[in-house]
Amino acid sequence: MFLADNVISHHLQNVFWILGTPCGGKSTIARLLAEKCGAIVYSADEKFAQHKKIANPVEQPALCRKFKDWDSYFEQPINEYSLWLKAVQDDLISMIIVDLLKLSEKRRVIFEGFFDIETIERIAGYQKIVFLGATEDVIRDSYFDREDKKDMHRLIGSLSDPKGKYKKVLDLVVSDSERDIKKAKEIGLKVIIRDKDSSIIDTLEKVQSHFGLRDVKDPLEM
Repeated sequence: MFLADNVISHHLQNVFWILGTPCGGKSTIARLLAEKCGAIVYSADEKFAQHKKIANPVEQPALCRKFKDWDSYFEQPINEYSLWLKAVQDDLISMIIVDLLKLSEKRRVIFEGFFDIETIERIAGYQKIVFLGATEDVIRDSYFDREDKKDMHRLIGSLSDPKGKYKKVLDLVVSDSERDIKKAKEIGLKVIIRDKDSSIIDTLEKVQSHFGLRDVKDPLEM
C-alpha cells in the first residue's frame, strides 16, 4: 500500500512538527506550546513501546531485531549502531503517520520527537517545522540526567566497562546530532540551538512565532 506525499500532507495540515536532537528541549517546548495554543502533544518516544508491539520482522526488521544481551547491544561499533537506529526510525514512520492522521482530523497536534528530515520535508511546509538542537556540552552534561534516560544510565552502570559504554553512547548522540543539525540547516528549516545560556521562554516564543499560533485566549482565535 502506498500513500502519495501530497495526500499525506493534505491530511496532516493540523500537525506542527518539533523535531530535533536529544537535549534540544522538544518535549518541554511541545508541552508548553500545546498548553498555550489549545493543541495536543504527540510524543514519538512515548508511542515506541506501543508501536513495537505491533511490529513484525518482515515489515519492521530493525524494530524487531533482537540482541544477545545488553553488553552486545552497547558494544556495537558506533557506525553500525547509528545505522541501526536510523533503520528503526524508518520502520516507525508509517506507524507515526497513521496515528497523526487520526489525531489531527479535528484538532491541532504538536508532534515532538525524531522524524526523518528528508521525509518530513516532503509532507510538511517549512512554516510548520522547527528543529531544536543542542550544543555538544549541553548533550554531554545533561543527556543522562533526563528522566527518560535514567533507566538506561542505571542499566549501563550494571554492565562491564560502564565508563566506556557511557562515553560511546554520548559520542554517538553528539555525532548524530551534529549530522542532523547540519542537514536541517542545509534544507533550510528553522533551527534553534540550545546552549547553557538558553531560555525556555525565549525558545517557546520563537517556536510559537514561527508557527504563527495564537494563545487560546486570544480573541482573534475565537
